[in-house]
Amino acid sequence: MNKIDLFIKQKKIGYICGNKADKFKEEVPCIVEKNLPDSWEWVNSSENTIVAKNTQDRIEENVFLKIFLDRSVLEGVKSSIRGSRCQRSIKQSDTLSDLGFNVPEVCCWGSSHGKDFVITKAIPSIGYADYIKNNVKLIENSKNQETVSDLIKNKRKLVSGIGQLVGDLHHKGLIHGDLRPNNILVKDKNQKYEFYLIDNERNMLHKNPADKLIIKNLVQIMMFFPEDLSSTYRCRFYRSYFKIVERFKAEEQKKIIRAVHDKVADRLKGRSRE
Repeated sequence: MNKIDLFIKQKKIGYICGNKADKFKEEVPCIVEKNLPDSWEWVNSSENTIVAKNTQDRIEENVFLKIFLDRSVLEGVKSSIRGSRCQRSIKQSDTLSDLGFNVPEVCCWGSSHGKDFVITKAIPSIGYADYIKNNVKLIENSKNQETVSDLIKNKRKLVSGIGQLVGDLHHKGLIHGDLRPNNILVKDKNQKYEFYLIDNERNMLHKNPADKLIIKNLVQIMMFFPEDLSSTYRCRFYRSYFKIVERFKAEEQKKIIRAVHDKVADRLKGRSRE
């Protein structure tokens, strides 16, 4: 393992590991301290992370740098028992990869100024939620019926594919820690979709996932307004999903779908579609 110590003015402030450690050893400490180099830009992220992306001319050289912030004062205790958030993220991504799922390649990881970070290869893709919203806008704005028909076919195929992906996860006992739609990246190769899972640090592998955990994931992935994902598309998702997750009988499937529907409707109350 290639490990390089990080310094600022001859003072050691951390380390960086990985096959591209030498490339990013100068930039990482600056970004962690929120001094963004010219070749990087900030990316929207949760309140518990800071994310930046480099903007090289060649897309195959793009990477994301994710800095993990403490969720609470107990984060240090959790890290000593379960490993840091960065370590858990890498471990869970490795588990997904071993089970046959796509995840962004980890280039480097380490710690700087007391904050853990990971650098992953950027995937030329778009989040599932953003893909759906873009598709809806294209349909609304198009006056060409053939174009509209193609967009609808693409959306049907995509939603069915997402249903199969989530079904595969649960069939193999994996509950994603945060299955919000944009944590599934969609790589579109002429409507031959590839899916990549991100934000994997809180994933858990179970021998037989409890119904409540399955429902939790389904609620997360179904967080769309009806205008963006109608009941017809949701049915397509469930058909693909239950073809793989066969443990539920028809009546149990209906109960799960109803529970998910009610929880999604309740969470969407008062929210703006935009």
